[in-house]
Amino acid sequence: MPAAGWFPDPGGRPDQLRWWDGRRWTEQVRPAGQVPGPSRPDPSRSGPSRRGSGRLLAVGAGLLVLLLVGVWVLVDRTGPAAGPGPGPGGQPTTQVCVTPSATPVAVPQDLPGRVRSGRISVPELGPPWRLEPDAKVPFGRGMMRQQISVDDSPAWIVSLNVGTMLAGDGFFTPEQGVHVVMPCLIAEYYFGEPVQRRDVRDEAIRVDGHAAWVLESELTFDIEGLDFTSERLVLVVVDLEDGTAGTVIADIPAVAADREPQLRRAIADIRISP
Repeated sequence: MPAAGWFPDPGGRPDQLRWWDGRRWTEQVRPAGQVPGPSRPDPSRSGPSRRGSGRLLAVGAGLLVLLLVGVWVLVDRTGPAAGPGPGPGGQPTTQVCVTPSATPVAVPQDLPGRVRSGRISVPELGPPWRLEPDAKVPFGRGMMRQQISVDDSPAWIVSLNVGTMLAGDGFFTPEQGVHVVMPCLIAEYYFGEPVQRRDVRDEAIRVDGHAAWVLESELTFDIEGLDFTSERLVLVVVDLEDGTAGTVIADIPAVAADREPQLRRAIADIRISP
């Protein structure tokens, strides 16, 4: 792990630096190019926090997400910006829901019978499922989506995503990660329409020997053009124990209930490569 210092923010802000304390990212940020002051962050602000929940949430300031991008990759490519300085003197960031803006790029698939992104993979579902890259998942990087269309107006799918994630506001446990990412997914996926959310599963699990957390929500809505009003959204975040993490997302509309057993089997067969 690199020594403590200011580095380009893995949250994707090109004009922002974030303090790496030698073990993990903190919530302290400052503008790129700013000369760091001698002060250090308030220790009382260094821990995770969570604000309210509800429909179409924007998560409050200081809420912390997972480290989902390897820090050594960041350092090797960019190096410390403006040097490590004597210690952080920035402010906590308030940016949380980060949606990648890049054009989706397909991840090469080299595991027979599997769909992978980085070290995490799920079973290849086969026809009629279609595989394509996805750039709409908040925090997502290298997301690969298997999908079947269930409606054309508005466009709606049943899907299974696998990928890694872009950190946004600090980097801690899978439990904290799912509770940040879920409301961001809802805000991104449902066109700004009112959505009622009821969590039906929220617990620690093990995925191929790794600590993970699963959050499953029953979502209800009334969206013009759809002949169904509910679906399940299942989110799994896995700690890969090397400074990175991966995610699997299953989106199961009520109209596609016949696909649910296949998706459940796929979620139960998440694998982590060495």
